[in-house]
Parts: sequence; C-alpha cells; structure tokens
Amino acid sequence: MNKNIVIKSMAALAILTSVTGINAAVVEETQQIANAEKNVTQVKDTNIFPYNGVVSFKDATGFVIGKNTIITNKHVSKDYKVGDRITAHPNGDKGNGGIYKIKSISDYPGDEDISVMNIEEQAVERGPKGFNFNENVQAFNFAKDAKVDDKIKVIGYPLPAQNSFKQFESTGTIKRIKDNIFKF
Repeated sequence: MNKNIVIKSMAALAILTSVTGINAAVVEETQQIANAEKNVTQVKDTNIFPYNGVVSFKDATGFVIGKNTIITNKHVSKDYKVGDRITAHPNGDKGNGGIYKIKSISDYPGDEDISVMNIEEQAVERGPKGFNFNENVQAFNFAKDAKVDDKIKVIGYPLPAQNSFKQFESTGTIKRIKDNIFKF
C-alpha cells in the first residue's frame, strides 16, 4: 500500500472523527458506524500496518505518530487526564496491542482540533508482542501534500464503546480540498 495514501488517510480520519464526535448525539443508531462512503468494512486483522497504528479511547480514535506518541482531537483530550488508559488497535473481543496509560497531554494552542498525547512505554495489560508500546504498534508518517483525485483510506473506531471496539475502514477519492478539510 502506498504510504502516502495512508498518511493522507490519517488526516482525513482526524477530520471525520471531529465531525462524527460532534454530531454523534443526533445521528441515528443505524448510521453510527460511518457515513463517509458506502464501502465501509470492518477491519479483520488490526495487528498489521496500517491498522496497528490506530489506538482507541472509550469514545474516540487516535493515531501513533512516533515513539510513545499519539495524535487525536482536542475535543477528545478534554475528557482525559494523565493516568487514563488507551488501547492499542483493539479488535472487538479478539484481543489488542495492549493497554497503556497516558503520560502527558498537549493540546494544540491554535484553533485546530488537534491534541498530542505521550503514552507510558510499558503496558498495564500486555499486547501480543509483550508489554512495550512501541513493539505493539507502528507509527504513521505525515503526508507532505494531498491533491484532488488522490486515493484515501479512512480508518478508525467510530463510537468505540457502542460498536464493541471494532475498527472500520472506508476508501475513497479526494473530491475537494479547502484549507485543511478534505471532501471525499
């Protein structure tokens, strides 16, 4: 898979997660998984890249971007504090990459809905490759650019607790880019 597509996907998912989280209260239960495309599918194996670079909160999604580091949204981080837990790439009841404590939270000071969290390296609950966060996940790289007609993949945990911590994906084509918003 083209790494550039994955990186662009992470940005799109951050935007989609923001929109989904804000509107979740008014969305009908049948529409809670995703409405971005008609080809939304459940991810079968979250232990391979790019799916093992995704983490779940009780009510949101985050992405591994470096050693012990994840990115999520400010509207997500406001509900968490140091010591709370995240789960690395859970797959419903089929296991996960471990459970880890949040070490620090840094919200972006501007208007963008971005927050970076540092995670304790050692797990509270072991993943398939042991207790080390960095051995159980794979970091995404940021895309340098995106353009109309690029392929994109959206990955995440829409309303994780309500959807049994199952990861979903959708693919599409970027139709329009305005500022930092992708329409696909």
